[in-house]
Amino acid sequence: MEEKWCYKSAEKIVVVTESFKREIIKKGIPAEKIYVVKNGANTELFRPQAKCEELLRKYKMEGKRVLGYIGTLGMAHRIDFLIDCVKGLDDYVLMILGNGAERDNIKAKIEAENLKNVVLVDAVPKSEVVKYVALQDAALVNLRRTPLFTTVIPSKIFETASMRIPILLGVDGEAREMVEEFGAGLYYEPENKEDFLDKLNKLFSSDDVYKACCDGGAKLAEAYDRKRLAQEMLSILQK
Repeated sequence: MEEKWCYKSAEKIVVVTESFKREIIKKGIPAEKIYVVKNGANTELFRPQAKCEELLRKYKMEGKRVLGYIGTLGMAHRIDFLIDCVKGLDDYVLMILGNGAERDNIKAKIEAENLKNVVLVDAVPKSEVVKYVALQDAALVNLRRTPLFTTVIPSKIFETASMRIPILLGVDGEAREMVEEFGAGLYYEPENKEDFLDKLNKLFSSDDVYKACCDGGAKLAEAYDRKRLAQEMLSILQK
């Protein structure tokens, strides 16, 4: 009830996805006072750059295709699924960077299965994360298979796209619509290993597909540049 009271009392409501707007309208809130300003890309910080050779050597990733998961290591993110997908793929290495409730379990799984192509990296400051994003040949954006997550757009999509790195997306709904609209990556059905491997092969078996995803990321980042979105937010506040 407190939530609904807040919605009714507010002069304007700003949400970050169209799905959230639809859900609030269902609660009886007038659509005309709900605005959508999505998250976006910091195109000044997240710019394309060469891989850091020192980091490649440090984590023994030289000569490998780097698949990266950078972000929260929680139950919702199914990092164990990603690990199961890539183990045994000698040409690839999975780089996992971040902290969260599942970090200890992930570390234990890597050690117990003696996985040589999975690297667990400690979280780094925002100013340093760009160097790690640049190590990726493809970025993995993954969530559990549940209707709840069809309403969200993970923010790492924008950062990755801004650096022209193809996305392998395991999130259906609005995030999928955005990535496919700009051609910034390939969607695989969440928690479907066969589909994941199929899209992984499709991405790396064709230079044309790979380049198209890089170019699509640049277009997505341009469309969702945070400077433009900030102006949009300011305009809403000034009305």
